[in-house]
Amino acid sequence: MQKTTGNVVVAATAMSTPESPDVSADPLEALSASLEFAAVGMREEDPSRQHPRMRQLKRGAKKMLSLRQEKRRKAILESQKKRRDDYLVVARKMVKGDMDEDGDVEKEEEEEEARESEEEMEAQEAKSLGQGRLRHSYRDQLMLSEWFDEIPQDFPDSWSVVAVPVGKRSLVVAGDGETRQYGRGGRWLYQFPSALPGGFRHQEETVRGRTTLLDCIYDWEKRCFYVLDVMMWGDESFYDSETGDRFGAVAEKLSANPELGRRSRVNPYPFLAAPTFGADEESVYAGLCYCPFRPDRLDGLLCYHRRVQYLPGRKTNPLVLWLKAYMVPELMGWRIPQCVEVPADYRNAKEFVQHYKEEHEQRKKRWRRKEEERRRGGGGGGGGRHVMDVDSGGDGGGAFEPMTEEVAAKS
Repeated sequence: MQKTTGNVVVAATAMSTPESPDVSADPLEALSASLEFAAVGMREEDPSRQHPRMRQLKRGAKKMLSLRQEKRRKAILESQKKRRDDYLVVARKMVKGDMDEDGDVEKEEEEEEARESEEEMEAQEAKSLGQGRLRHSYRDQLMLSEWFDEIPQDFPDSWSVVAVPVGKRSLVVAGDGETRQYGRGGRWLYQFPSALPGGFRHQEETVRGRTTLLDCIYDWEKRCFYVLDVMMWGDESFYDSETGDRFGAVAEKLSANPELGRRSRVNPYPFLAAPTFGADEESVYAGLCYCPFRPDRLDGLLCYHRRVQYLPGRKTNPLVLWLKAYMVPELMGWRIPQCVEVPADYRNAKEFVQHYKEEHEQRKKRWRRKEEERRRGGGGGGGGRHVMDVDSGGDGGGAFEPMTEEVAAKS
């Protein structure tokens, strides 16, 4: 019912409680009393109720972070056009071990490196296994991703998705007749032969002297390498190539060299292309349905912007995003096949990432305590060099086998 007095219109609403304001009084006083009653009533009903503007503030902050990440993506795409580094020279120095490893590392850089848990975990594991020392020249040679927070504006048209199995993130270096595996933090893990250009001492001299650098995941279960990306193949540099060209090169090179996909005496650990598909709902759904590894062996999805070049370093790259496959419905709003397993304790992506970061910090603290104890006790890391015995077939026969899933740090 509406009551009109002059130019004032008052909406009189029946209240179910006896404390409702009397609308028969002066209209302005009745309106004021009604508003005051409503405000007090809201506080009495729910004292912990969120301020109505809080949601807007949170939404605005999230939008600002999203815009900031988008701005960084554009800045990287522009800056990479200006890079003219001689990657071939760097790669050859890596193969020959000519790069400075210890002498010119500043204290500030060392403190920053101490924050890299992957490197720390590798150092701890390698000492316990008696493996080779950390080589600074092999640090920061892989391109690092950021957590997938929100779907980019150009995602379906400008991105590609790679399915990643559970395994060990590795830098594979082949050259001078040897193939070596390094961890993400620069730890020299093992040496073994391969059919990669430069990877086996009995290759023709023209092939043996070439250099190949690959970004891989070592799959413990299948005992093979899944190639995520290529930086160099037989002295041909792909650092300045865009994502689509690099992925195409991986498929072409592996197809042209079928011996790389087979297990043999000279290639004991096959090299396979990681599954790659488009960044639209149907492509992601189909890609997850036909993954070559079991659902419980799917670690997650790497999303690459198709224009990004290979940018190694310790800083994460907003043009390469990482998420678990079961986060797709929440973060993208897309359906996923039933074969994708969702952990029983999973609640949402935000809590998962927060928990991951907390565990990350705990691992670093534990490692630092052990390092302090080792230094006080005068202990040292082993300097042994592990070489694959190509004649030792079977499980556990080669020097590569101690790197098990339980011991190695996950990427």
